[in-house]
Amino acid sequence: MGHRSGLLDVFPVELLFMIKDHIPEIDLRTHVCFSQVLGPASRTVYTDAYWEIACVKFGLSLVADEEEVPWREFAYEIIRRDGFCEHPQCGVRRLEQNFREMSKVYGMKDYSRETLMQVMDARSPGAFNNGFGGTNTLLANIDFNRNPHTQSVEDGILRITESQKGLPEGLQVTLSKHPIAYRSFATFAPTPGLQLVTLGGIPPLRNPMGVTVWDVYSAVQAKLDATDSIYRMNEYLRFVNYRRALNNCADDLTHLLNQLTTLRDFFYIFRWDGLYYAGQTCDDTPRFAFGFQTVRKVVKGMAEPQLIV
Repeated sequence: MGHRSGLLDVFPVELLFMIKDHIPEIDLRTHVCFSQVLGPASRTVYTDAYWEIACVKFGLSLVADEEEVPWREFAYEIIRRDGFCEHPQCGVRRLEQNFREMSKVYGMKDYSRETLMQVMDARSPGAFNNGFGGTNTLLANIDFNRNPHTQSVEDGILRITESQKGLPEGLQVTLSKHPIAYRSFATFAPTPGLQLVTLGGIPPLRNPMGVTVWDVYSAVQAKLDATDSIYRMNEYLRFVNYRRALNNCADDLTHLLNQLTTLRDFFYIFRWDGLYYAGQTCDDTPRFAFGFQTVRKVVKGMAEPQLIV
C-alpha cells in the first residue's frame, strides 16, 4: 500500500466540503484555520475566488498604493496577525461588524471584486447616488498622540473607553498594529474616492480598491502638525461645542485660540468623533464632514488643556 501524504488521500473530498459548510459564514477566523490545516487539499476546498469574495464580504482591502497580493495570502496573514486580537475595535468584533455592514450594501449580488467595482462606480445604482449607508464606527475611536511621533505610522491610537478598561495587559493600542482595523473599508458602501470637508488642506482621497480606514487616517495625520492661522482655527470652532472648552468663561476664547496652532492641538481638545456623509462634489465624489466631541477645556494659568470629567 502506498504512503498517504494528504487529507485527500485519507478522507473523501465531500467530507471536507461538509466540514467547511458547517462553519458559519461569518466566522472567517475558523475558515482560515481550517483551510490552513488542509494542506494541499485547501486549494480544492477553498478556491482563490472564495478568498477574494471573503475579503469583500468582511470589508477588508488593500490600502492606497499597496501592491496587490493573492487574496488567500491576504486573509491568512490578516488572521495570523490580528484574528485573535481582544481590542474592542478589532479582531472578531470588527470582522463581524464589517460583515453586517457589507451585507446591507445595495447591489452586492455576489461579493466579487468585479461587482464591488461596479458598486463603487458613482454612475451605477447602489453607490452613494442611491443613498448612503454609513461610515465605519472605527473612525470615531481613533486618537492621535499629544506630541508628534518620530514615525507617522505609529501616531494613531485605537481608543479604549473607561467601560472597556481591564483588557489584557500589554494589549497593543497603536492603529498600525491592527491590520483588521486599518484595512477595513472606511465607508459602507465602499468608495474609490472621497473628500474630507470641515477641516481645510486635506486633499481628496483615492483608492481604486476602496478607501480604507488607513487611507483616511493617513490623510489626516499628514496635516496634523502644519501650522494653521488663528483665522482658520476660529472658522473650525463653528463645527464644535467650543463653549464647553472655555470652562463657561467667554473671556477664555482668546486663550483657547492661542492653544490652537495645529490640527494636533485641535484634535486634543476636540476629539475626532467619526465622519458623516455630507453630499457629493460636482464630479460625484462623496463628501464627509468630521464629527467632534469636546473632551478638554482651557484653564487660565495652566499650560495644558484639562480633561473634562
